[in-house]
Amino acid sequence: MPETVITEMQNHKWAMEPNALQVFLEKMSKISAGSLVTTIAVDLPKKKLQVVGGTARINISGVLLKSVPGWMRLWGYDVTGYDEITEQIAEAVAEKTVTAIELAVSSPGGMVAGVEGAASAIYNARSIKPVTAVVEDLAASGAYWLASQAQTISAGRTAEIGSIGVYSVYIDWTGYEEKAGIKIIVIRSGEHKAMGWDKITESQISAVQEIIDGLADQFVTAVAGGRDMSKDEIGKLATGRLWLAEAARDAGLIDTVTVNEGNNNINQGVKVMDTQDTTSVAAIADESKHNEALAAAKKQVSADEKKRLADLKSAFPKDLAFAVEQFEAGASVTEAKAAFADVLQKRLDEKEGQGVEPLQSGDSASSGGVNFIALGKQMAKEQKIPLGQAYKLLAKEQPDLHAAYKQSLGL
Repeated sequence: MPETVITEMQNHKWAMEPNALQVFLEKMSKISAGSLVTTIAVDLPKKKLQVVGGTARINISGVLLKSVPGWMRLWGYDVTGYDEITEQIAEAVAEKTVTAIELAVSSPGGMVAGVEGAASAIYNARSIKPVTAVVEDLAASGAYWLASQAQTISAGRTAEIGSIGVYSVYIDWTGYEEKAGIKIIVIRSGEHKAMGWDKITESQISAVQEIIDGLADQFVTAVAGGRDMSKDEIGKLATGRLWLAEAARDAGLIDTVTVNEGNNNINQGVKVMDTQDTTSVAAIADESKHNEALAAAKKQVSADEKKRLADLKSAFPKDLAFAVEQFEAGASVTEAKAAFADVLQKRLDEKEGQGVEPLQSGDSASSGGVNFIALGKQMAKEQKIPLGQAYKLLAKEQPDLHAAYKQSLGL
């Protein structure tokens, strides 16, 4: 394998379990085809979306790369491209026969480049269809970044979860080169150019550390959002370590630990199968895990919907009919408040036409908006000034009321 390819890989920022990265790079270095391997044009067919019983099952396995060169698959590498994941998520969302999405995760993680886009695709999909993640053996670093964006995560008892963090590796060869009688002279345009070719300085390390910290913060933020936890809670877990499934569940990193009940139960399933049935024992166990994760996801979706309805009712206690109407339309509280401002304005216009006082509402932001409009009109009438001027004066005199008016408009 040409050194340039390995060097390029090393220079990436990684969200990957370190030992797995070392094995990955060592495996590449042993390919006997030499420098020709990266020049092989391999146009492999696009992965087909697997749909089982209405559930799209998307495999996230092996080393995760921004995109996978064809030659890697040709040489038998277990790799997955973030671009492939994103495309399959979009396909699953668009396909009418797909009612749920399951991420089958077995990966040590991979590159940071590309992970955010795939993670966002997963998170956005869950607002349309239930999304679950099922961890077979390992969901480390970048793989956990992706899994955390599902509504629920289940894992077998022996699965390893976590490794939240980002790193990059630079090798300082100066001591080795001096002993070999080699002196490297780098002519650079700036202090941070060609880092690693000669002695690495503290300033260079500090600059890279700043980038690593920024990427790690994005990682923590994504996990916190996906798991509905605070950044402080996830930050305390972002030490780069792995947890077994039960400890990961107790820490809030996953939801369910699936237990293999032993060969007796599986064997019972085999006994009742028709002799013509070619379903494997492994398939039965896998389907059971899938059904459990799907049920957990649907339960979570139901809980989220109940909370949204409760929040809407709380926001509009004096207009529950409107709250229910907005719930059925799929609106959030913020969207409902914006719509309610228009409703109140219409009611206000109707009341003013009948010579009735402005309508009051239990929703503070929206009623503030109505009162600001009404008082502005009243001030303009009493002081015989233009309405725009009246609103400006009122905003200065009653800033809290003006703030409530802006809030009712979503400003």
